[in-house]
Amino acid sequence: MGVAEPGEGRLFASRRGALAVLFALMIAGTVGAYGVAHPLHSIALTFVFLPVLGLGGASFAVFTIWLPEQYPTRMRTTAFALTTTFSRWVAAAGTFLIGYGIHATGSLTVPLTLTAVVFVIGMGLVRLAPETRDQPLPS
Repeated sequence: MGVAEPGEGRLFASRRGALAVLFALMIAGTVGAYGVAHPLHSIALTFVFLPVLGLGGASFAVFTIWLPEQYPTRMRTTAFALTTTFSRWVAAAGTFLIGYGIHATGSLTVPLTLTAVVFVIGMGLVRLAPETRDQPLPS
């Protein structure tokens, strides 16, 4: 047996792994709260899934750590600001799409549950991102 690398075998041993786990929590929380608890009118189930959503929301904190590590020093703040601001514009458009979905279906259930698809796509794409843990910052 070889010597284990630092952090090997731990759930959050990599930036990508942490983000994938947090995205999975967002999927479970979104589908649970809006696809299960809401249609059943179950406050108890809502209170089960809300903490899952809250923990999964830590995925946004990972971006604060991980995004700047992917860019050289000369452009780090600009790249971080551009990527986070662009995502907010996309999210703003999503708000209108969700509103339209609620109007079209007459319910919160389907449009809000479908927002989990974004995290499913994210889980597929996260493996394409560079792993920066224990790597020197690009200069």
